[in-house]
Amino acid sequence: TVAPSPSRTSPMSAAIYDDFLNRAMYEMWSANLIAMTLSTEDGSLDALMLAPLGATQGAVTVDAGLPPAVVEQDGQFVAQLGEVALRLDTPGGENGDFLDVMLGGQTALELSIESNELRLAIGTPDLRFAVQDSDWGASNDTITTLLEQQLPIDVILLLLGKFAFPLPAQPGITIAHATAERDPSGE
Repeated sequence: TVAPSPSRTSPMSAAIYDDFLNRAMYEMWSANLIAMTLSTEDGSLDALMLAPLGATQGAVTVDAGLPPAVVEQDGQFVAQLGEVALRLDTPGGENGDFLDVMLGGQTALELSIESNELRLAIGTPDLRFAVQDSDWGASNDTITTLLEQQLPIDVILLLLGKFAFPLPAQPGITIAHATAERDPSGE
């Protein structure tokens, strides 16, 4: 194991192990902070996002069956997702009224702090999904193949929203800018 070496000349420096990040993500997951519903009815979902699915109105519900995890791969932070249930309700849609999809995969992450917010920039994701149920009138395998061909990954990422989290406020302490570096040792 390589010992962390925070800067001794910066005004503030810290070393955080993956275990800490994974515990924080576990706590967010167990508090249902990862579960969300976006809807055209309340304006949290733009109807254009549903156009590739043949719908003009609807809702997307996301619920993670497992907490996300951060691991090291080739010296980078990599976020892994597993058992993410995605429910698409598309009432009156051209293809049908609902679609249940199980999603999993991983993506590289870049962590930074700007204006007292923790920001996560994501790389090109490697996502896998499988249709579990629908009323679209075709087999789950056929619909899965159709989605793989028709649904661009950037649309899925837009559905998940922005990844910026405000840092806890402490009197007299503001973090204007910070970067995160990964020990490439993999240990």
